[in-house]
Amino acid sequence: EPKYIIGADGTNSTVINCLNIKKKAWIGHVKSFEMSNLNLKYSKYDQLFMGEFAPRSYAYIFPLSKTTANIGVGTIFEKENLDDLFEAFTNVPFIKKQHENRKIISTTGWIQGICPR
Repeated sequence: EPKYIIGADGTNSTVINCLNIKKKAWIGHVKSFEMSNLNLKYSKYDQLFMGEFAPRSYAYIFPLSKTTANIGVGTIFEKENLDDLFEAFTNVPFIKKQHENRKIISTTGWIQGICPR
């Protein structure tokens, strides 16, 4: 069994509902922007990152087109500073190349995550 499950499909997660888990759920936090004018390396694939730039968190690039994507970091640990995590993630050289000339279209902010144990 997995230790953690991320239903990355919004606050009213279909993933979590389909699993029929009746455990306590936590609302997590995401710092995320829809951006345009991007130079996406993989415009047909979602990119999910975990690493030193975001301890106990995750980061992502979800392409919407060849030049537009949702880019963000998320965590269910409230003590994390999302501004710092987002800054560290977007300064990773491979990531920075993809968004150097970005234009922010909109922001997003809430996720639902559960820990079934």
